[in-house]
Amino acid sequence: MKIFYKALFLLFLFTQNSLALSTENRLTDPALEARAMNLFLIVKCMVCNGQVIENSDTKFAHDLRQYIRQKITDCLS
Repeated sequence: MKIFYKALFLLFLFTQNSLALSTENRLTDPALEARAMNLFLIVKCMVCNGQVIENSDTKFAHDLRQYIRQKITDCLS
């Protein structure tokens, strides 16, 4: 029974971590968000052995996606 509780705890822990990373502030303008998404498919994650940041769940990729969105909005002002 101990193994069941340990597995349940680990499942809960990993689920909470992935949910925390999936909440991103998307751009309100669909054209700008599409521009950001195109960049996400080009830029590689340095933590994930070259995986594109669109498909990566690491904190580094999350931060980089937010940084790119911020730079896109900064160019408009």
